[in-house]
Amino acid sequence: MSKRPIPPEDMLEDASIRFEPAHDLIEWARSSFIDETADLLNEDHAHLRFASIGALWTNVPNGRNGRRIVGQCEMGLPPAGKWSRSRIELQLQQWFGDVPHFLLTFDAHYAATCSDTEFCALVEHELL
Repeated sequence: MSKRPIPPEDMLEDASIRFEPAHDLIEWARSSFIDETADLLNEDHAHLRFASIGALWTNVPNGRNGRRIVGQCEMGLPPAGKWSRSRIELQLQQWFGDVPHFLLTFDAHYAATCSDTEFCALVEHELL
């Protein structure tokens, strides 16, 4: 298996709100879990072989009910007003060339400090 992707180092030290595309993370996830020749192939991900997937690193903390959220998967564009939806669509097109079928977002601070096993579990969980 290839070396896991890591978030940009400067993102970890930056106090401003940051979201950055993680193209290498998607390539790694495909070669690790999705592709027919993946090292950790999971056939539950077969439907993703032809899906458009985008991934983002973020330094924005997220949580709910006192629990830290370190990864999230969204499908398509979220419900929103016309302008909000168009703004989101434009940003996704700028990052990925199109609106991906699935958008994965990962906590950069967690990803930079967790073990390889924890990172694999996180990414696989979000792919499900």
